Amino acid sequence: MEELERMSYLPGPEDEVTWEVEDAQPHVHGEHHPGMEIDFDKVALPRNVLYIQGVLLAGVGMIALVLGILIGRMSGPRDTAPTSEVKTCYLTGTVSYTSSGGSISPDPGAVVIVVPQDRRPNPDEKAPIEGLRPGDPLPDATQPSIARLKAIGGDYARADERGNFKLRVDRTGEYFLLVVSKNAQRKASERPEGVHLAQMGRYFLPAPELIGDQRYAWLAETIKRDKEYKFVLE
Repeated sequence: MEELERMSYLPGPEDEVTWEVEDAQPHVHGEHHPGMEIDFDKVALPRNVLYIQGVLLAGVGMIALVLGILIGRMSGPRDTAPTSEVKTCYLTGTVSYTSSGGSISPDPGAVVIVVPQDRRPNPDEKAPIEGLRPGDPLPDATQPSIARLKAIGGDYARADERGNFKLRVDRTGEYFLLVVSKNAQRKASERPEGVHLAQMGRYFLPAPELIGDQRYAWLAETIKRDKEYKFVLE
């Protein structure tokens, strides 16, 4: 910065002209002056900076709140609207089996059961297998196992001499179908799938003894109208 000089005229004792030179320094904003105390532990910020910070903090808080609500809704239990409707549907068809010689024959006495996928009875409400197995005497409608199946919206049938069966459900929706042969057994190397036994275990107690050593089929079905099936247990 260039130094500015200010000259002033002062009268001397003999009217001599004396020139006095003074240094003139420009005032610099923020310069420390004697008598002014500075606290270096404090920070001075413009107001607009404080306003911006306040707006940002409020925005972050709102975003965190919205994310928390969304995560809570996704992780919490949901009340799903029922996808089924009241509508009587009949499931009909035949059950056959393949003999050791390769011929296909009707499977009279085969068991056919339908149960809804969205119903999981409590342990004390599961259907006992007595009366449900192919080798058991044909149960009547008053038997506890049949009554419990019907109470959850399922049904039970045995194939006749021609292998024909008929089941009824009173609502559309997702169901499991179980078919257990009366006249065909599995090979020793053929074991039931673990997921099948686990799903059967939701409804029957004990599930492995329901199918025993017989050939079986376990299917997930969507039922919206009458359906006809042709089961061949190989």
